[in-house]
Amino acid sequence: MNKINSCLIKEKRLFIMLAAVFFMFSAVAARLFYLQILTGQEHLKDVRASIMRTVSESAPRGKIYDRNGIPLADNLSAYKLKIDLSVDVSGLNDMLLNIIRILDENGEEFVDTFPISNIYPYEFLFSSETAEKRWKTDMGMTGDELNLNAAETLEYFRDKFEIPKGLEPDIEKKLLSGREQIYIQRYRKYNMVTLSGKVGYKTIMKIEEQKNLFPGIFIEAEAERNYPQGEAFSHILGYVGSINDEELKEMEAHGYTINDKIGKIGIEKAFELILRGIDGKKAVEVDASGNRINEIKTSEPQNGGDVYLTIDSVLQNKVFNILKENLKDTVIKSIKSGKITLRELYESMEKGGMFSAEEIESIKKLSMNELIEKISSDELKINELNVDPCTGSVVVMDVNTGEVLALVSFPSYDNNQLVNEFNNEYYQKLLKDSTTPLINRPLMERKAPGSVLKMTSAIAGLETGVINENTVIYDKGIYKDAGKPYAKWLIFSRYGATHGATDVRKGIEVSCNYFFYELDYRLGNSKEGTAMNR
Repeated sequence: MNKINSCLIKEKRLFIMLAAVFFMFSAVAARLFYLQILTGQEHLKDVRASIMRTVSESAPRGKIYDRNGIPLADNLSAYKLKIDLSVDVSGLNDMLLNIIRILDENGEEFVDTFPISNIYPYEFLFSSETAEKRWKTDMGMTGDELNLNAAETLEYFRDKFEIPKGLEPDIEKKLLSGREQIYIQRYRKYNMVTLSGKVGYKTIMKIEEQKNLFPGIFIEAEAERNYPQGEAFSHILGYVGSINDEELKEMEAHGYTINDKIGKIGIEKAFELILRGIDGKKAVEVDASGNRINEIKTSEPQNGGDVYLTIDSVLQNKVFNILKENLKDTVIKSIKSGKITLRELYESMEKGGMFSAEEIESIKKLSMNELIEKISSDELKINELNVDPCTGSVVVMDVNTGEVLALVSFPSYDNNQLVNEFNNEYYQKLLKDSTTPLINRPLMERKAPGSVLKMTSAIAGLETGVINENTVIYDKGIYKDAGKPYAKWLIFSRYGATHGATDVRKGIEVSCNYFFYELDYRLGNSKEGTAMNR
């Protein structure tokens, strides 16, 4: 009897479980029938209440090579984090802060373009007042607002964008930068704004896993400009940056838009129309949550044309390092000999503005040997010392063809800091540097021609017959024939030495001033085609 009751209980329990499972599956099936069959079209419309539009796909820029085919400017593939401005986002500040913190955790950079420093006393990071006024106007400021100082402007945008209080200064600046970029593009609803120029696997996975928290955010692979050869080539190559209003007016006829990058200086600017490729087109569909549903390429991007220079990159690097080492050695010898006193060195460093007061005080505590060791190892860079000499330039040309083989300007700068995502703080530091590293000294600086003119005098003397290749002039150290003040040759002034008997070959080789004083005197006092015998 007990066995029969036990069996009946088990059967009853099994029936209850089966009934419960049947009920649950029936409920799920009914709900699916309702969602997919009865109201499916309505939900489909909601999900696909999407935006279908045509967007550009950036074309890789043409490469720049030296005379031997060594790349000086190329392109690297990078994953960029962007926001689609056509998607309305509630809680924009919270979303951007979330992105900023994810990037910080993974050691990646949020694009920082906000042109006010994040440390008190606040200051604008503009190169001119005109640029400051233009930015304020673009940001919707009018009337007296255009005259606000940096601290007042910062407070203005804290209120305008409802920035949360108590944020760390660097976090607040990044958030303001994100809001600034989005605001500037407010009339271009279908544009994309880059929030990070390069993100890695961890960030990509974090964003993708929490897609619902990041409406309108997507990751896209793009080619970005890269300069692999370093600072020795910055003045030659220049860099690429976002097109400004003036450049757009000039280049609009060539199909440029406000979203384009353009060569700013150097070869990048001079050969812009060759290096620039043709952007591709693709149709992109984005749903109401900001997720990309579909992409269809309608035309492939076409790479820009490559440019080959006469520059020899191996020679360029050697000349750059030789110039830097010679300047360094000269300064070190001047410090050791007392020609540059430590007091003068510290004063020059203070005037140069490359060191804080605390850093200079720390340097003052170094012994002479420790100071020289830091200069020798480039821990203290020669241009940062701001003493004479700390700048220079060298041009090497092929005398047979006139081709430029090396074109060196020192000090230089890192153009990788100014391309892709412009490092405004680095640029401001360059502008404040009293050694003017942005100046291309061989081509832009106003200097007396110096010994370069000697070759012209030599050619003139040989062609007119004032001298021939065997004419010898004896270097006496002080040239008196042209009147007072007497011209002195450098090595004679310093060491009492001369070059002795000198012909035109030796005169050019050792850059003998006395030889060319005499040659120019003869040129000025001879009859055409008649050599003077002295």
